[in-house]
Amino acid sequence: MDKNLKAAKKVLTDFLDSCYVNRNTTKILQLLATNAYIYKPDLPTHFITKADFIVYLENEAEQNTIAPSYRIHTFHAKLTPNQSVDLIVSIILVNQNEPDTGCCPYQKWNITATLRLHDNSYLIDVIHFSLATTQQSKKDKLAFIKAQSLLKLVQARYRIILECTEDIIFEYNIPHDVLTLNYNIDTPEGKKNKKVQINSYSTSLYKKSSIHPADLEKIDKVLMDKLSPDNLTLRLKGPPKTIYRWFELRGTWIYNDMQKPFCYTGLLHNIHKQKLQIDALTYKSERDGLTGLYNRQAAEYLIMSTLKKDSQQQHAFIIIDIDYFKQVNDVLGHQFGDSVLVSLAKKLSMTFRYDDIIGRFGGDEFVVFMRDIPSDEMPLERSQHLGKLFRRKFIEAFNQKFSCSIGIAIYKKDGQTFEELYHAADVALYEAKNHGRNRCYMYSREFE
Repeated sequence: MDKNLKAAKKVLTDFLDSCYVNRNTTKILQLLATNAYIYKPDLPTHFITKADFIVYLENEAEQNTIAPSYRIHTFHAKLTPNQSVDLIVSIILVNQNEPDTGCCPYQKWNITATLRLHDNSYLIDVIHFSLATTQQSKKDKLAFIKAQSLLKLVQARYRIILECTEDIIFEYNIPHDVLTLNYNIDTPEGKKNKKVQINSYSTSLYKKSSIHPADLEKIDKVLMDKLSPDNLTLRLKGPPKTIYRWFELRGTWIYNDMQKPFCYTGLLHNIHKQKLQIDALTYKSERDGLTGLYNRQAAEYLIMSTLKKDSQQQHAFIIIDIDYFKQVNDVLGHQFGDSVLVSLAKKLSMTFRYDDIIGRFGGDEFVVFMRDIPSDEMPLERSQHLGKLFRRKFIEAFNQKFSCSIGIAIYKKDGQTFEELYHAADVALYEAKNHGRNRCYMYSREFE
């Protein structure tokens, strides 16, 4: 017998063993194609999908109505030009409480099945059971034809959906650690569907290279804790392979007969354009239009969030004010004044750390919130360095003398809320201005 026919016969016998002997619904799910249809006269609706078939088997098993064994009476197989296999088999069910006579109509079944290659192995697309009686044969044949037509319609719809979508359809098989992806790629002839299978996915290089490092933990948590999250967003690389794009994960878990998850399937919905638009609008709403720093509302929100989240660390609240800035605008013009503000914003970004919160609160007033400082000296040293950079910049570029005054407050020593810290830093700032400007002052209760 041809090796393809042997492989197809083994799939069918494994299927029958799982139905009648082992009652292994996990194995049945693996042997049936995704859009498989099963026809059986005693089924509630005659022909059903594989998911409904599993429910039917479980109900029958509870009622002990499935025969515990079977034997193959006749077997015929035919290989089609497209490498699919048509099988015609008759089996005799052996009831536990009755002898195997092989002649009772309810014990003898004819089975017609179509198996097709899926990833180099045969899976059952359509399987049709009928009682071995002349009266049933015509009706069963019509039902089988109807099931095949319905399957072709479903497959055609599935292909149309695949051709029109930018989403990635995935299936992750846990026992085999295999991830299968279906997605479209652009070719000179138009969109073409591509199927990719990644073996040993959990330890594969593909996983580390395709998912953004910041999102790897999200995926690991979903797979480890068997979650089905709503609106989980993550970044995947490609195409092209050098660019990360935003996707929304929509998945569901499939459970075996032991109520253990063995497959995670769903789609990755491409939201890259929408995410970029939202990010652009968010950036615009949070940023000062002139300097690109946080505006007052955004900076205040971030500072208050940090105080709530990191209440055990030491932080610094700094207010910077340009000396005699009104005269700068009046004498040199607002355009020049804007260039002074932009220059100070750049010096602030250069002087303070990446994760410090820097914002423009309006006019020539800037605020810096330094998170988790090791000592009180750090904000003072950074502020003094900022003052020197600012003065040198304008003396060299415009032969003009500009300076700034700075007030500093320390959390929790000088205040525990945003309002208290702002007040303390503001008091220190005006103390610096009252003592000649162009200097930094740390808050002291004596200033009040």
